[in-house]
Amino acid sequence: TMVGRSPWQRDRMLEMYEFVGKLMGLAIRTLNYHSFHFSGVVWKPLVYDQVTVADITAIDALAFKTGESIYNAERKGVSEDSFNKAMAHLRFTVKLSGGSVVELMPGGSKVKVNWENRKRYCRLLTDYKLNEYRVQCDAMRRGLATVVPYQILSLFTWRDLQDQVCGRIVVDVQLLKSMTRYAGFRKNGRGRISAFSPHVKMFWRMMDERMDNFQRSKLIFFIWGRSRLPVNRQGFERHFTIMAHPASQRSNKNPDRYLPVAHTCFFQLELPEYSNMDTMYEKVMFACTHCTSIDGDTTAAARAAAQAGNTAL
Repeated sequence: TMVGRSPWQRDRMLEMYEFVGKLMGLAIRTLNYHSFHFSGVVWKPLVYDQVTVADITAIDALAFKTGESIYNAERKGVSEDSFNKAMAHLRFTVKLSGGSVVELMPGGSKVKVNWENRKRYCRLLTDYKLNEYRVQCDAMRRGLATVVPYQILSLFTWRDLQDQVCGRIVVDVQLLKSMTRYAGFRKNGRGRISAFSPHVKMFWRMMDERMDNFQRSKLIFFIWGRSRLPVNRQGFERHFTIMAHPASQRSNKNPDRYLPVAHTCFFQLELPEYSNMDTMYEKVMFACTHCTSIDGDTTAAARAAAQAGNTAL
């Protein structure tokens, strides 16, 4: 909140919001997405869209409860005397999400809400809630416009902008599949790994049928170091590669005992040839949940390992 801040603090905070806008613009320009978990209350003003009551209640279910009760008091059979007694403590003020209290009009802290002015109070309350974040959003839009021209922003819907900045929230399995290559050879000389290899087909079935979107996002993060995919094929800086898992390929080794290995910098997954989907799901989800540190793929050792797996870097 900006309430109660000194001019210096206010200016400093607005600079920080402008910087967030610049990060959004860079994400659009470079396709390096950010995991901004903002609601429509933030995204809509950035594209000149109108924030609605539904947008506010989506993040604050109680925001308009008091106002609705007051506005509908007559319809609910509340008398004027009963209303004035019940609301004797209420003034033309509102408590913000940050905890500060502000006046809805000049001198509002001294004006009681009564039967005659109750609807005016409701209108002022609704208007304030709908515009509570306007100053911050304006600052973010100024920062965004230093990288992406204002005219272009007006072409986006707020969901378009969210996708351009953050990538698709819903993991598009078919899009990922269309951007996948295969490398290396199967165990015991069964030929090259391809889209038709049994464990590869099992992998795509697992993503489609067994995983929910949250789990798919965790898998993408495990493989690539980011939780969302680009919006389209042009947004991919490299193909996803499913490759051989050398450690499990010796004749005396059981692939079901091994975890998959990811090379995040190169968007590669060493996938053991699991014997069934239950085992694959268990091992993949364990890796996604407990092995989330970004690896050192840019090191000479990692490059040598990748090359040993017959994958060009």
